[in-house]
Amino acid sequence: MQKREVHLRADFCYGPDDPSLWPQPWIIEYPHLGAIPRKPDNPLDPLSIMWYDPTSNDFESFGASIVDGLGELSKSKISSLEAGMRDLESRIKDYKQACRDPRPPNAYLLSIVKAMQDAFVHLSSLKTMFTKMRFGLTEFQRYFLEVRGCLA
Repeated sequence: MQKREVHLRADFCYGPDDPSLWPQPWIIEYPHLGAIPRKPDNPLDPLSIMWYDPTSNDFESFGASIVDGLGELSKSKISSLEAGMRDLESRIKDYKQACRDPRPPNAYLLSIVKAMQDAFVHLSSLKTMFTKMRFGLTEFQRYFLEVRGCLA
């Protein structure tokens, strides 16, 4: 493998280097990236929300503000994301209970679980501009998929 510069693109993804979009090669430091599931073919699959790209119709404006343009992701999308996260948190709880000495839980996994939870709180609680909301959604989706890969 060669070294490459990775750039965040306009769609908040990393192009060919984005593990949420393309299968990734096995890398010793991040072996879980190759285990990230691919986008389901069925749009009704509950996991398909993790590849969802919001439109302006999914942005609920916050009218009672001094600053125009503030809002949040629609409640229906937040509910779908939360359902997926709660299911994943249940799997994480089972994983942590199965880990006993001398094999403690994976510290990297626990750190990205926390980052995923923080990204969800930010996405579901804070009013932002549409572009910032899209970035927050992409951040949450990426953490979610990375956690899924770690648990695979």
